Amino acid sequence: MQDHAKAVGPHGSDTGPHPESEDEVVGGERSRIEHDLRRRIAADSFPGGRLPPERLLAEELGVGRRALREALGVLEGEGRIWRRQGLGTFAGAPPAPIEPPIPRADELGRLASPVAVMEARLAVEPVAARLAAMRATQAQLDQLQRAAQRTFSARSAQDYEDLDSHLHRTIAEVAGNVLLLSMLDLLSRVRREARWGQMRAASFSPSRLERLGAEHTAILEAITDRDPARAETEMRRHLRAVAVRLVGMDPLPLLPPPEGGES
Repeated sequence: MQDHAKAVGPHGSDTGPHPESEDEVVGGERSRIEHDLRRRIAADSFPGGRLPPERLLAEELGVGRRALREALGVLEGEGRIWRRQGLGTFAGAPPAPIEPPIPRADELGRLASPVAVMEARLAVEPVAARLAAMRATQAQLDQLQRAAQRTFSARSAQDYEDLDSHLHRTIAEVAGNVLLLSMLDLLSRVRREARWGQMRAASFSPSRLERLGAEHTAILEAITDRDPARAETEMRRHLRAVAVRLVGMDPLPLLPPPEGGES
């Protein structure tokens, strides 16, 4: 029996067939998987649109997990499937995200307690005061002073509420952050709910008007002095004192009590 020698080329190179590399094998499998899955997706052959788990699908197709993952990545890029951690793989385009509806201001006015409103103001307005101290122009500082002076002309609780809201909104405008301003506008609309009018009427008096004016002055002095930390602190102190007067409690009891909160 004769041995069969390998065929060699003119320069001694092996001209026999080469075994396929792993990448070539995976590439061939991937193409076959893509073709098969495209056909099955188009035929709506997956119950409920859900593909089997990778391990089962690889066994069903008789392919390796690597080739399957690569094929699924291609199909996902084509928009033929979508995957969600913990849920699985599904045929078709991913569902649009469901965003919860945003309640209207009048609905929030009925749902939110006065304490919740003051907590929200404390989250927004001290930051606005800090930014105002950093960004205010001289013209804006003059505008703030005029708005503060007008609060002393209030003759009723509603007058004061309108003038006070204008002052606080002006501070937020000077802060130069449209999101903070929008949040404050929403809170102002919530405060027009009937309960707030009753609380304002019960707490309005010349002595308290003077106290509020002093608190506003402290805020504006800090903004005028370009002292962001003090502006933030004075606004927080003011809002906490307002909360004590209106609802009888400090929304931030873990912090030192605000000065003048007992009035």
